[in-house]
Amino acid sequence: MSLKRKGTKSLLSLASEGEVVKKKTNMASYFGEYTDSLCVLGAVSMCYVALKVCSLILRVAYRTVRRCFPVDPKQYGRWAVVTGSTDGIGKSYALQLAEKGMDIVLISRNPQKLSDVAKQIVDQYRVSVKVIAADFTKTDIYDNIKQQLTGLDIGVLVNNVGMVNPRLPCYFCETEDFEQFNRDIINVNILSCVMMTGLVLPDMLQRKRGAIINLSSIAGLRPLACYQIYAATKAFVRFFSEALTMEYSSQGITIQAVNPGIVETNMTKSYHTFYPVWRLLYPTPEEFVRKALRTVGHEASTIAHWPHELQTHFQLMMIPDCILAPLLAQRRNEWVQILKEQ
Repeated sequence: MSLKRKGTKSLLSLASEGEVVKKKTNMASYFGEYTDSLCVLGAVSMCYVALKVCSLILRVAYRTVRRCFPVDPKQYGRWAVVTGSTDGIGKSYALQLAEKGMDIVLISRNPQKLSDVAKQIVDQYRVSVKVIAADFTKTDIYDNIKQQLTGLDIGVLVNNVGMVNPRLPCYFCETEDFEQFNRDIINVNILSCVMMTGLVLPDMLQRKRGAIINLSSIAGLRPLACYQIYAATKAFVRFFSEALTMEYSSQGITIQAVNPGIVETNMTKSYHTFYPVWRLLYPTPEEFVRKALRTVGHEASTIAHWPHELQTHFQLMMIPDCILAPLLAQRRNEWVQILKEQ
């Protein structure tokens, strides 16, 4: 009986082995002379992936070391000009540049907030402060700004002023006061960056020194459904900055695009409802600017905050459009429901 079972078992194992050999033979005959080429292609692919990983590790290590040796912004000039400087990231840039000994020009639209921030800077850091009240939704403000800046040794310009649709995420035609909003966001997010750069860059070129920091966003790294206008304006800022870097880096001018994710500011309050899981990734403006200033002169385009970099690569850049667009539409539907309940 046992011999029978052993015999049956051996016959079954031989049959299965024969099938495996047959499959291998069929595959070999199917690929024929391409078998060796496919092996080579697989090896090359593995080598390519390994090189990419090694390159990424080296870039991160090199960047980390450089950030340990930040550039002193005073080497660019005496004055720093900061737009949108009464709240959030802009205020933090103004305070931290003042802490480093620079005199500050604050430009924003609220005179009372300008006065408050100016007093805070003078009391804390004992530097000179100049305030200019300007509404960047308007297009007739730049002659006055130019006149106010004439004669100043401007070393740093921070193009921070920006606006976002408070109802994001939403479809393009759902924006309240549709035509006016579209004009305003383009004037604030795009025109201000171009015009302010045009005001200070010629003098920087004459002195062969200067730094222009333009606030973009990780939203500008790819097209985003339900964030279309904001993402497109921030993509413009990034492309504009990188093009200027190509043109003027050889002439002593530093141009930097800063691409943050969500930072804990008044402008991003509505996002906290939708992305509570990511709250740990949200830095304060002070924390974010401290990291961003360490990259000036080292990185032409930076995300600065490493959790934002992880979020960019794994949440934003690796999700294909066919999956990301429905996810964003779902967020939009949740936002509509919340508004209805309110």
